[in-house]
Amino acid sequence: MFKSILLIALVAIVSVFYSCADKKAVAETTQINLPSMQCESCVATITKVLKSVEGVESVEINQETKIANVSFDKTKTELSKLETAITKAGYDANDSQKDGTAYNNLPECCKM
Repeated sequence: MFKSILLIALVAIVSVFYSCADKKAVAETTQINLPSMQCESCVATITKVLKSVEGVESVEINQETKIANVSFDKTKTELSKLETAITKAGYDANDSQKDGTAYNNLPECCKM
């Protein structure tokens, strides 16, 4: 009886550690170049758009370098989806070009 309880406890502990290791393995952080970003309003818009993508865990944007550091669950999204979300908001993302209609709808301070 004691061996059975000990075995069950050991299996439970191993399962918990395995589960934690799995979650860390799916997290990825990437940098996205934002060459058309101009101001703090752009930062706010891009941050909001990226956080709305399923799987995005955190977004940090440096306005001076025009680079976004994005952490995301790679089982739920991928870089191309992040770039598409940004371009649909009217901004360039890496080598992906902004959507012209969305760009025209941006505030004047956000246009180049």
